[in-house]
Amino acid sequence: MKKFIKLIIYVKFPMLGRLYGAIFNKESFHTFSGWGMKTTGTFPPWANIIKDKKNVHQVFIKIDQHLRRKIKDKKFDATDFKNYTSLQQHYERLDYLKWRSYIVYIATLHAAVHTKSKNKNFVECGVGDGFTAFYTVHTLKEKKIKFTCYLYDAWGGMKKQNVDKKDSGSYVGKWKDLNFEMTKNNFKDFKNIRFIKGVLPQSLKKVSPKKISYLSIDLNSSTSTTEVLKYFYNKIEKNGIILLDDYGHANYIKTKKAVDIFFKNKKSIVFQIPTGQAIIIKR
Repeated sequence: MKKFIKLIIYVKFPMLGRLYGAIFNKESFHTFSGWGMKTTGTFPPWANIIKDKKNVHQVFIKIDQHLRRKIKDKKFDATDFKNYTSLQQHYERLDYLKWRSYIVYIATLHAAVHTKSKNKNFVECGVGDGFTAFYTVHTLKEKKIKFTCYLYDAWGGMKKQNVDKKDSGSYVGKWKDLNFEMTKNNFKDFKNIRFIKGVLPQSLKKVSPKKISYLSIDLNSSTSTTEVLKYFYNKIEKNGIILLDDYGHANYIKTKKAVDIFFKNKKSIVFQIPTGQAIIIKR
């Protein structure tokens, strides 16, 4: 609340905000800090300082608050919750990831609105506990979009053949504690989600849609990322979205290079954003 009051003061009375920064030897105050980025003097869209006539940001806020309630009521669980002993720490973790989550929300919204299929197929490769997928499916639900969501993950440790040694070091076996049943339980209220367990890209042979509106990739591997792009790219509708999680992170330079090569002769532009994610609109 204290930070929010300071934010309002800075927006409504910018000179007062600058004076505060000068007195306390601060550029201003942090309007957002998390996921490797920090902003000062620029408020995030969910701050809701200016009235949102299209109700875009309020929907994101509603979804974010819904996730917090589910965590509080122990209806959404995650493997890394064991590292955080209090509810407040869970909330702080969500705040840390909030810009990333907002990008997921906006990318989902764009794909839902600007693709032509009546029943839209959304694909996520690299699901984990389901935080990203939560924002996606609840965005579609709030906007009353008919959809089927395909969630692909090994729900087990990374295999040696998929680990980029130059990028991610000793990642073999990482995420071995992911719990498939726990993730499924986080989405038990949805009947239109398909969970496909197995190592990518091999698991794509089990089941996959012929046409998709949205593809999210978070695989921490240049090899797997490239193979998934090859498999799905031609299935993506015009104006569909590809959201890459690892593109701009220092630990995944090899993934960035692989993605750049893949899109070198394609019309679509890879747009990197400060969170490290990248958005591609299919043309």
